[in-house]
Amino acid sequence: FNSADNPGDPLFSRERPYLNAVHAPEAWDIEQGRPEVLVAVLDSGVDLEHPDLQGRIWTNPAEIADNNLDDDGNGCFDDVHGCAFVDAAGAGCDDALDGKVDDDAGHGTFVAGVIAANANNIGIVGIARNVTVLPVKVLDCSGRGDSVALAKGILYAAKAGAHVMNISL
Repeated sequence: FNSADNPGDPLFSRERPYLNAVHAPEAWDIEQGRPEVLVAVLDSGVDLEHPDLQGRIWTNPAEIADNNLDDDGNGCFDDVHGCAFVDAAGAGCDDALDGKVDDDAGHGTFVAGVIAANANNIGIVGIARNVTVLPVKVLDCSGRGDSVALAKGILYAAKAGAHVMNISL
């Protein structure tokens, strides 16, 4: 490819085939995503502490952390960084409701990274590395979920202002 933007992330060379397939490196010379673009990831949650996603995770400005209240009246308690809708988790998995969006399966974090991982010389680089990710947990630790959780997650993401929703169940 003939891109001026060549991220120094250590896994970039392994990513190159799929990035080249969608012409991401050439596109990065034009646009790398913008923080005001909110991309909801409806999946198994997101690791909010992942180094590739620092500065990319949505923060709800109307919510107060850990007060067990729905401060903004959107139907989700303590949704500082997204909302979870897993109230019928499978065997060996914990229920995850309200602001408990931690990824206990890894898939949601992987997807969020493919979308928005920083070009920070750590791990991978995302397709649109400057967008903001809204974690919406609709799958349990074994990757199972139901249509009710998915529907609630879609409505939550839409009400939160998501411009794009990734649903790769």
